[in-house]
Amino acid sequence: MSGRGLLVAVEGIDGAGKTTLARGIVKRIQDKGMLAHYTMEPTHNLIGELIRSLTREYRDPRIEALLYAADRLHHYLNEIKVKLDEGYIVVVDRYIYSSIAYQGALGAPIDWIRLLNKYVPKPHLAFYIDIPIDIALKRIKTSRSKPSFYEEPGILEKARRIYLDLVSQGELILLDGTKPPEIIINKALDIIENYLRRP
Repeated sequence: MSGRGLLVAVEGIDGAGKTTLARGIVKRIQDKGMLAHYTMEPTHNLIGELIRSLTREYRDPRIEALLYAADRLHHYLNEIKVKLDEGYIVVVDRYIYSSIAYQGALGAPIDWIRLLNKYVPKPHLAFYIDIPIDIALKRIKTSRSKPSFYEEPGILEKARRIYLDLVSQGELILLDGTKPPEIIINKALDIIENYLRRP
């Protein structure tokens, strides 16, 4: 690729397999000799680390939505856009839709969250990996000793419903997270390759 690249977002509740998919897509694209770049949100920049430092007592979905929007704009301007302009396929592990799903699940108005994020572009393609809550919780339990603030059944269920609403509105492409990772990666790559072949 040369010139403008492609922005691909990977979304899902905690435990869905987002990082496995995002990194898998990047590796497979790189193996084909194409330019691909993995990145994630929240970032490890100043604002992203501030988000990680928030304790349960200081959490408010409106404050979180503002911080995530600031981190995302900084991320886009200083990393994502740079790579896109160099012709990379950029795969971002969480993007705008994570704010809509999670801060929306916690009570922040979704229209307002969208407004906060109006200065970053929507991705060319956005995948949503769907898994039942019980499977997500089992994966979370085996992968880390202590669940995060968001990894509670009630929050995950509300976030999942919002994600599925976004699928029904055509904003996200549904992938079955109960399938083996290789099958999910292959499905996503087929969709990306078909998109790149469009005139």
